[in-house]
Amino acid sequence: MERVRGIENKLADLFKDLPALPKSAKKIIVEYWPYVVLVIGILQLATAWSLWRFYDNANEFVGGLGSYISAYTNEAIGFSTLDKVAIFLSIAILAAQAVVLLMAYGPLRARERRGWDLLFLVALSQVAYSVLAAFIDGRGFGSLIFGLIGAAIGFYFLFQIREFYGTKSAAAKA
Repeated sequence: MERVRGIENKLADLFKDLPALPKSAKKIIVEYWPYVVLVIGILQLATAWSLWRFYDNANEFVGGLGSYISAYTNEAIGFSTLDKVAIFLSIAILAAQAVVLLMAYGPLRARERRGWDLLFLVALSQVAYSVLAAFIDGRGFGSLIFGLIGAAIGFYFLFQIREFYGTKSAAAKA
């Protein structure tokens, strides 16, 4: 956890010079953020499950089609090993993020620092997911760039509201 705190402190230094949101906007975000996180967590869990089912069906279809194509052309088709590893890891990261988002709901409602920390971990894992997704065939460098931009926006909002989480006086600010 010390390493995560070190990353948090470095990112806090990076984001501290950016324009601050108005206090009223921060309060609105803090008030509604738990519900947004809950909805996103549920949707992300459903997405991970859907992607798993889609991969499973596509793999079965491609496997069946591949046997016919292989019989006529002596060429194999299907997902490469790298594609399979990247897909499995991506689905696992999406599911893990969904679970952490759902775990963050209660602490965020109570304005506990633990809720903010869980969101920070999700944002860090989003950076890892963006890097991983770049290796899935067809996604590439553009996917990485947009993923990192999305993570940067998430970090910006996280550091804008960090002051509202952690202590009783911070909870009273909200």
